[in-house]
Amino acid sequence: MKISVVYDNLALEGFKPAWGFSVFIETSDGERVLFDTGGSCKVWTHNAKRLGIDFSSFRDVFLSHFHWDHIGVVLDIAYTTKGKHFLIPDGFSKVFVSQLAERGHQVSLVREPYRFSENFISTGGMKTGIKNLYEHSLIAFEGDRYALIVGCAHMGIVEVTRRAIELTKRPPELVIGGFHLFKEDEITVIAIAEELLRLGVKRVAPCHCTGDKNRQIFEDVFGNRFVDIRAGSVIEL
Repeated sequence: MKISVVYDNLALEGFKPAWGFSVFIETSDGERVLFDTGGSCKVWTHNAKRLGIDFSSFRDVFLSHFHWDHIGVVLDIAYTTKGKHFLIPDGFSKVFVSQLAERGHQVSLVREPYRFSENFISTGGMKTGIKNLYEHSLIAFEGDRYALIVGCAHMGIVEVTRRAIELTKRPPELVIGGFHLFKEDEITVIAIAEELLRLGVKRVAPCHCTGDKNRQIFEDVFGNRFVDIRAGSVIEL
C-alpha cells in the first residue's frame, strides 16, 4: 500500500502547504481511494500533479466530516468528473449532498461500519461532541495489516483507534491524520500518545490539527516508529 499526502499544513520542498488534509491511498492490487480533499483546489491540484495524481486517478472519495478544510475541493471534483462514489457520514448539508447526486455521482451515507470494497472499511459515523457533526475514519488493508486514516478525530484519536481494533481484532500498523490536539496541554497529549502505544499501534503519523509541538511529543513517545509527514510525503505499508 502506498499513502501519498496531497494536502497538509506543512509541505516538502516544491509542494504547497495549507490548513487542511488529504491523502491518496493505493493498495498493491490497485484499489484507490481519495481521503478528504483539503480546502483549496489550487493547492490540491498543484501537489497532486507533483505526486502523479489527478481527478481521474480514483473513483471513491471518502469524506471524513463536513468541515471545509477537508471537503473544499469536492465540488470541483463533482462538476468536472463523472461516476465518482462519495462516502459521507451524517451531518453533511442536504444541499451539498444533492449537488453531488444531481451531477450523477453515487452518494453513500455511512452510519454503521461499512466495508465498501475488498480492502477498505469505514469505522461508521462517530459523534464528535460538535452539534450535528459526525465523523468517520478509514481502515485500509494491505494483506492482514492495515492503516487507520483519520481526518480530525474530533471524537478522540484513542476512541477511533479502539473502534478500529474492535472491528478488526488487531491494532493498526499505522495511524495517520489529524489528531485534533493543538489546544491540548502537554500532559494530556503524552497520556494519549502512551495509550496509543499501549493499544499496540505500530507507527504514528500525526499531522494537520495535531499541533507542531504535539508532533514532537509523539516522536518522543514512539521513537523511530514516529513518521514525520507533510504534503508530498509518501508512506509505504
